[in-house]
Amino acid sequence: MAGSRSLLIIEDDRDLSATLELLLGKIGYSVRAAKDGTEGLKIWEEEHPRAVLLDIQLPDMDGYEVCHRIKEIPSRRY
Repeated sequence: MAGSRSLLIIEDDRDLSATLELLLGKIGYSVRAAKDGTEGLKIWEEEHPRAVLLDIQLPDMDGYEVCHRIKEIPSRRY
């Protein structure tokens, strides 16, 4: 999924996530979605998306914690 048009959506609301995935896919983005922070971090580490759309209120950890953990991954620092 790496590339300038790759996005990761981390959102626990399935309807919202599916809508964003559909709309962004239609305009040319390669989109992956995760239902919680743990799944989102796994996808981030494996696929290196260009950007993340991140919900703040997630069931397992809040979005701030996910953001903090992403920043800690040495291979992804800019």
